[in-house]
Amino acid sequence: MDKVLIISDNLTMAHVIETKFSNVGWSNQSISVLSMMGRNSSSANNYQCMILVIDTDFRKRFGSIIDEMTAIIRNGSLHTTLYLMFEGDYDPRFASWLEYSKTIFKLSMHHHNLLKAINEITRLESGIVSRAAFCSPMDSI
Repeated sequence: MDKVLIISDNLTMAHVIETKFSNVGWSNQSISVLSMMGRNSSSANNYQCMILVIDTDFRKRFGSIIDEMTAIIRNGSLHTTLYLMFEGDYDPRFASWLEYSKTIFKLSMHHHNLLKAINEITRLESGIVSRAAFCSPMDSI
């Protein structure tokens, strides 16, 4: 199941990421941040991983509710791997999200950094079985 969920309100960035993943054979879906907030976190089970793109617009629109969004980030990361992709440099306001993210990527507006990030994600996720495939030890009782 090589399928990635791209969460971004930047349609241009989402399209570029979609194209890069398609080029390496991964299927993908893009949704807006508001759509992510309205979804059931278990819907993340349908994806190998999620990428949350944090750009200037994201910081402006959602920077004041980072603490409130932490629960959404945490719940989503319980179902699939989360990667944070910063358009620019890392912003310390998002430090509380780091424990739920497998890694972060700083694109710094360079196309080459985006390609490196996607290659790293596909490398890290290759051969990993979705968390949804595992049974709780309590299920066997």
